[in-house]
Amino acid sequence: MLGGSGIFPFNGGGGLSNAYEIATDRWTPSSPRQDAFYPRLAYGEADNTNNTLESSWWVKDVNFLRLKSAQLSYNLPTKFAEKIYLKNAAIYLIGNNLLTFSDWKLWDPELNTGGRANGSKYPITKTLSLGINVKF
Repeated sequence: MLGGSGIFPFNGGGGLSNAYEIATDRWTPSSPRQDAFYPRLAYGEADNTNNTLESSWWVKDVNFLRLKSAQLSYNLPTKFAEKIYLKNAAIYLIGNNLLTFSDWKLWDPELNTGGRANGSKYPITKTLSLGINVKF
């Protein structure tokens, strides 16, 4: 269920925190599409009261598949490690939150605040770590 200032149009100071780029994808009398993202829009809180009520309109499919973590490691050959006075050496690369596959594009689909997704939290960060593990 979507909700809050991140999704409801024209609220809280004129909608400064809203996703304006999708405001054109809305229901209109001249284009009564049932698959539009927004219902009929109007400016002003009195005109927009129906757009902020909980309804099945705001239930969206935010299914996703995420590659949460991956690690690649390469052990250097023993002969090479011994030439540089090491018993063993390995190079590794670790990644977290590397890929997310989802049809939902407004914000990270895993974000959820107060039981209602509104995209107002900082997105999950991707991290890469490169390192060397050596034994002397």
